[in-house]
Amino acid sequence: TGEAVRAALLNCGLFYEARVREALQKGRGSGSLGEDLKCFLLSQTGKHPVASVRETISAALKQLEVQQLLNLQAGPESPLAFWLPFGEETVIEGFLKRFQRHRGTEFLVTFRVPFLPAEELLVTLGWSPSRLKIHFSAGPMAYSALRKAVPRLEQRLTDIGLPGGTVRVSRGVPKRLRSELEGVRFVESYG
Repeated sequence: TGEAVRAALLNCGLFYEARVREALQKGRGSGSLGEDLKCFLLSQTGKHPVASVRETISAALKQLEVQQLLNLQAGPESPLAFWLPFGEETVIEGFLKRFQRHRGTEFLVTFRVPFLPAEELLVTLGWSPSRLKIHFSAGPMAYSALRKAVPRLEQRLTDIGLPGGTVRVSRGVPKRLRSELEGVRFVESYG
């Protein structure tokens, strides 16, 4: 029914969150706070006495909203954006992309990691039921250290039951990987 559609829209995503924000600003609270990360962050914005923590929470909320809007614009078949906390003031951005191949469903997970102060590291994990491929796209400072770690990481993958796992390291993103990352849009979120 039309009323059911309206209720569904009002109780999910950005519509729901706008109502939660309004309720919190008016001091009424909400019975469903804490159900997801954004509701939890909304509930914490006015509670914490330390200004730097409030600023960090506000920045995290802005980042979440940007990712939500990008996901809405991209459509259901596009890469799904997410981010993970990394230290006190930094986040790792990531994307999950699905491929329907003739041999079954495959997934590509991509992380942009602030590995060193002057360099970012792009980590991609390609997964299918029969194999796991890990690729590090590194800058000049991280490249040699990661190359040395490849045999040990491949051995660890074998030890945990992934004998077909391969690890590669390159300077920059290779052409083959660029084509698989089509549609992935990173948002600047740290210095």
